[in-house]
Amino acid sequence: MRISNAYYTCGIRRKKLKGYLKSIEKDKAEKGLQLVILPVYGKDLLEIYDYGKLLDIAKKAELNGILVVGIAKDYDCACDLVTEIIQDVYDTTGEAMDVRAYFDHSSDGEICVPVHTPEEEEIPEGS
Repeated sequence: MRISNAYYTCGIRRKKLKGYLKSIEKDKAEKGLQLVILPVYGKDLLEIYDYGKLLDIAKKAELNGILVVGIAKDYDCACDLVTEIIQDVYDTTGEAMDVRAYFDHSSDGEICVPVHTPEEEEIPEGS
């Protein structure tokens, strides 16, 4: 499993993110973590998987080349990431359907997508 140079995150603190990135690189399961990936098969734009289930699927089917483009603390955050990614693709390319090319270019350094990570401390509501 590879992580895009231009990955997105939602609901994960910076300290936790480093550990998650190492776990993903080593194919070590993390409870509850949701990944947004480019589809391995078919013509979908993006797919959301529970990381543990994705590891099982990848091992059983001997899948290689899975590209992680989003890391989220839960399914709702993963859905938010999909929406944000599609909007960014559209804003950058003028076409929402070109997600794979968008991330292919980002790995070449041609497009720089910000990594969205919450700050270490949460800001209280109403501030």
